[in-house]
Amino acid sequence: MNDHSQARGQDKFVVRLPEGMRDQIEVAARKAGRSMNAEFVQRLAESFEERTAPEVASLQSDIRILKAALQAAHQAMENQNRLINVLTVQPPDAELTPEYIEMHRRLVAEGAWEKIWAEMRELSKSLKEALDLVE
Repeated sequence: MNDHSQARGQDKFVVRLPEGMRDQIEVAARKAGRSMNAEFVQRLAESFEERTAPEVASLQSDIRILKAALQAAHQAMENQNRLINVLTVQPPDAELTPEYIEMHRRLVAEGAWEKIWAEMRELSKSLKEALDLVE
């Protein structure tokens, strides 16, 4: 090799990247606190490493936890939407019938709004836990 193909005892290799990938590498490098070259080399090196059974099991466990958290978040959002619809949607003819007023009073007395806020807090907690796993 000539002097132009080596730097500090390391091989140089020119790579053509698909459009946008350079920006992705730059962002990832910045987040990891390393140079773009170090990020590129780290990711390339990781692609050659074999995953051990415990690593795979750990990743599968993380996926299950994330899936459960997302399912819980989805269910909580569905429950909130149903409660909000019952509390806010008026009868089709836009008349406040005595039945509608009574149903609304009952739901408010039963703490429907408090239930919505409690579910939102739980949803926020679940999503935070899921995000913590991927960071």
